[in-house]
Amino acid sequence: MKLKDNNGAPVAACSNKSSFIIPATYSEEARNRMYSTLLAAKMAGQTVMLAYNDIDNCDTWGVTPNVYRKIIRITF
Repeated sequence: MKLKDNNGAPVAACSNKSSFIIPATYSEEARNRMYSTLLAAKMAGQTVMLAYNDIDNCDTWGVTPNVYRKIIRITF
């Protein structure tokens, strides 16, 4: 997920500063809930706030060289 307005603090260990990831280590239910929350917010034109840790909180996706910040929590 790429941010429209990047107001968050950069995480030094993460190579990609404008994108976040829903980690594969979360349960399928948790991933689906986060994804559906983001889709619902998009459809409603709502802004969301993403919570993430700034230490030891980066994750890869596939074979890309980028390392993304992990989403911890989503709020409206």
